[in-house]
Amino acid sequence: MTNPIQKSYEETVARFQDWLMPNLPWENPLARLSCNAAMPLALYAHTMGNPRLAARVLQHIEAEFVRDGRLAQSPDRGNMLPYVPSWILMGSVLSGFTDLSALLQNDILRFQDPATGGFFGSEAARATASGAIDFDSTTQACAALSLSGELAAAERAGQFLKRLVECQPDLERRLLLVWASPGGLVSEFAVESASTFALEWSKPKQWLYKIGLLVRAFALLHRQTGLNQWLALAQQLYAKAVSDSPDLESNTLAHKMGWAACILFSLTRQKEYVEHACGVASHLASLQQADGAFHYPELWRDYSQLRAEQKINVGCQFATWIALARDVAAADPAARVE
Repeated sequence: MTNPIQKSYEETVARFQDWLMPNLPWENPLARLSCNAAMPLALYAHTMGNPRLAARVLQHIEAEFVRDGRLAQSPDRGNMLPYVPSWILMGSVLSGFTDLSALLQNDILRFQDPATGGFFGSEAARATASGAIDFDSTTQACAALSLSGELAAAERAGQFLKRLVECQPDLERRLLLVWASPGGLVSEFAVESASTFALEWSKPKQWLYKIGLLVRAFALLHRQTGLNQWLALAQQLYAKAVSDSPDLESNTLAHKMGWAACILFSLTRQKEYVEHACGVASHLASLQQADGAFHYPELWRDYSQLRAEQKINVGCQFATWIALARDVAAADPAARVE
């Protein structure tokens, strides 16, 4: 039997789907889909059980954004270049696009630092094998390579992330995010750049989506290798964010914590993860606008000025987390999900 929260989430994702389809170029000749907008679409389509949409998205990516064996990206991704192909790799693996998956995997692996196992974000750092290791790119590459079966590279990335956690000078207070190769953790930074360099657990509006990415990377390594150290790390960091954050379920910047909660539930069957996933999903559902897409108030002040591409990128992510929360709530109907 479908409970009210599952029904509500189903209606939310259906409204988004109704908005999304007319804004895709194969449905509307006037629509435009950038590589950035396409990033989460194949994973979204897979989650929604829509293989036709996943195939159309991946065919579009192959035709429009693959150049000389690499993914052509917008300039604003220049310091986190492995991030977008890692997203698309997840969708292409799950959708059975083997040729595209192999291309994306090779593109991502170019950025893995031979010294640390982390992933450089820029072409300049990759070319010189020195510079900042990009946190978001490393976590997503680790997850994507786990899914694609490239476990040696995924485990090297996991070992780097494990070291990053273990080297923290004050993990009770904050998590430092930036690692220089060579050099190690970066602990000195300008106050105005603090959100990029560190997560302060007890402060509001922290970029907790990064913990969601980190937890998923460790959780997928556990699922693929069977090694309990990865699950222990995933649960430790997830619990730290949940216990110490003052606004996790009302901070949209924490949205990927819902994604992390769903995989932790699939691995442990612990009801608390269902409750957390639904808490995040309910907040995201409350941000759905009259047109069916979603606002992201911590990033955008004026929803009316947003381009369709921005709504597609964020909306596909939010709708995916909501759909996954719907599914885990259905898998454990005894859990409290009000």
